[in-house]
Amino acid sequence: MNRLFRVISVSGDLPCRVVKVGLISLMGLLLGCSTTDSLNSVEVQPSGKAFSDISNRSSAQNTFVYQCTDDYQFVARLEDDSAWLFLPGKTLQLKASRSASGAHYESASVSYWSQGEEATLKFDGHTYMCRNERRKAVWEAAKLNGYDFRGVGNEPGWVLEMGQGSESVLMTDYGQRKYTFQLPPPENEVKKGVTLYRIVSQEIEIIIENIACEDSMNGERFETMVRIEVMGENYRGCGRALH
Repeated sequence: MNRLFRVISVSGDLPCRVVKVGLISLMGLLLGCSTTDSLNSVEVQPSGKAFSDISNRSSAQNTFVYQCTDDYQFVARLEDDSAWLFLPGKTLQLKASRSASGAHYESASVSYWSQGEEATLKFDGHTYMCRNERRKAVWEAAKLNGYDFRGVGNEPGWVLEMGQGSESVLMTDYGQRKYTFQLPPPENEVKKGVTLYRIVSQEIEIIIENIACEDSMNGERFETMVRIEVMGENYRGCGRALH
């Protein structure tokens, strides 16, 4: 499993973004949290489902990261009868309107029409033809869902999404096992660039290290390496802070 990820740089004095997650984004708001059996659970998923379907089934279906003509980029988040557009320097909420195909949202000066992975945005006198970047959309969805950190690994595939104020989720073995828990306060070793979380009731340890990491399956680079132990089983991969 470990061969699929490799360390590409190591420095003991690197600015520790992951420690920022542990100390600033999480520790200050998590000191009042406790890990109890009533808040933690494990669920065994039926086998045979594609892991990408399980890990993305709810998080990215309503979130889109668009790359458009003229090198324009924006994020869209769809809700029941409206769409939030996170444009460069501006956030807009559009109301749904009738459309013969796809989904159409508009205001007095903005029109956003989406159909599958493609979209058309009319804004500020410009018309942009756009396409969703699915891989980026999954990470953006985790951030908008309230998570502070996301990690991934392969062979066997696993996904970790955690943060204060949200029920943290760990899925292992290609999505066949799902663990939910409230984060305890982190244990930090600042000089070594390491943050440790122990979920005692489920025998889970999550170690986040300030070591640059690359996913050799797709070449994506990350700021941190993630190691997880669940009841004696070890998982290794990469991750990044979402804020």
